[in-house]
Amino acid sequence: MGEYKSLSLEQLKVNPQNPRYRSSRISEADAILALFKEIKNRPETALRHMLNLIKDIVKHGTNLADLPIVVPDPDEGDTYQVMEGNRRIASLKLLYFPDLAVEVFQAEARTLKRLEGFRKDFVEQFRDQYKEILCVVYPTPEDARHWIYLRHTGENDGRGITPWDKAAKDRFRLQAADRKHTIATQVVEFLIQEGYLEPDIPVVLSTVERMVKDPDVASQLHIEILEDLVHLPSEPQLRSLSLKVLQRIALDTVEKDPQTKRKRLTSRHINQKAERLQYLERIIARISPPESFDSGKNTTLSVSKVVQTTLFAESKSQVPSTPTTSATAPESPPIPSALPSRPPATAPMSPPIPSALPSRPPATRDYKKRRQVAAKGIKVGYSTLNHLYQELCKLGASYPNVGMMGIRAFLEGSLDVFIQRFASEQEFQTWNGPHAPFKIPLSTKLSRTIDCLERQGFLPPNVAQAIRKYQSDKHNLLSVNTLQAYLHNPDLEPREDTVKYWWDAYHSFFEALWNTYNNATKR
Repeated sequence: MGEYKSLSLEQLKVNPQNPRYRSSRISEADAILALFKEIKNRPETALRHMLNLIKDIVKHGTNLADLPIVVPDPDEGDTYQVMEGNRRIASLKLLYFPDLAVEVFQAEARTLKRLEGFRKDFVEQFRDQYKEILCVVYPTPEDARHWIYLRHTGENDGRGITPWDKAAKDRFRLQAADRKHTIATQVVEFLIQEGYLEPDIPVVLSTVERMVKDPDVASQLHIEILEDLVHLPSEPQLRSLSLKVLQRIALDTVEKDPQTKRKRLTSRHINQKAERLQYLERIIARISPPESFDSGKNTTLSVSKVVQTTLFAESKSQVPSTPTTSATAPESPPIPSALPSRPPATAPMSPPIPSALPSRPPATRDYKKRRQVAAKGIKVGYSTLNHLYQELCKLGASYPNVGMMGIRAFLEGSLDVFIQRFASEQEFQTWNGPHAPFKIPLSTKLSRTIDCLERQGFLPPNVAQAIRKYQSDKHNLLSVNTLQAYLHNPDLEPREDTVKYWWDAYHSFFEALWNTYNNATKR
């Protein structure tokens, strides 16, 4: 049986045999350093996580409802080994004992400097409050093992900790007045309260939020979002119509199309504004004539008018709006019983453009199964860059920083080789200086190369459009600006899935570029 006991920090020893470590540690300083280095086999992640914990302790203290579990140290009298809570105890020791921090981080001045800043704020706020810690003491490690096992190994059929799902997390944030990421939750709560939705339906909140947060969608539904609070229209008819549309959006994220066996609405269906507006127009047409949404609101455009004015500005390849037969009400096309898996194809605006891509599944198909940074399938006709590409195909995505460096080098190297080979093309004729193209910004080289490939018909328009879309927002995850930031900003770190996501977004572009280069070299 365990017992509660107040122990001083000096009596507590960070466990050198913590299961988090790949191997046992000799000294306490080594054990603490390992907490900053070995979590998830990624030192940069472990360091960031530990510093975030220390920062939170400085701000809020420690969780009194979650006590450390300790056992007597068999080798040292009146000393206890920490079995559960090693990260918290290590953080407190580093905050209270500067000499220990120096011993642990003697070769890492930057980390020491950050700890000094934390220490000043911590001591000023808490003083000696945490120099004694209330712990749960068990006689032996075996006595404590059951509770530690349940703490760290999942639900265990209800015996362990059952985590909240996203809906529960969002409801808690809403209750706690933390409005972040709760717009969809508020919409679902409205639907449940007004009888439009059963409480146990697993609505995909992220998809609902993507629709509702679009200003044009919210405007058509007469919804106002002020400081992340959702306000439905007060006029009864408009409110009823808005709730019916929101109900259909929510249900489409759950229900499956009987023909395709896939969900009727996913984030892929409404990734672009044009797709969101087209989907909204179909839903409104199924529920009520579009003019019903304009009653009493003459200043608000109908859905069809919004599509007409904004659809082609974002994407020329999207479905055009249905032609109107009168000045007041557009004529709605027949509405299918289920949402199609993708927007209908449009008539070509120009003669078909031959694709430079092989007829094989795109790289994104193997995204979840692939463990390497790059997908195979590109024939790189330049020996140095081909060697780099082969290394990226072998490099595990568990090394995201190295992967991002490799992608950055491969991208710019590919652009430089291509531009030198096609220097006479109109997109590159102004770059005839002795240092071209090596002193041209990477984003400019990418833009001109896309223009060149698309003009000659070697890059499909949808691929060109996608990459231009990435560059239109410098904060976009897939922009060249973000790629540069991963290399130069110490506070921005890619994850394993990020590096694969980045490669897959540009895989088709790399294929088209190198197919074009290889074909030109053969001639």
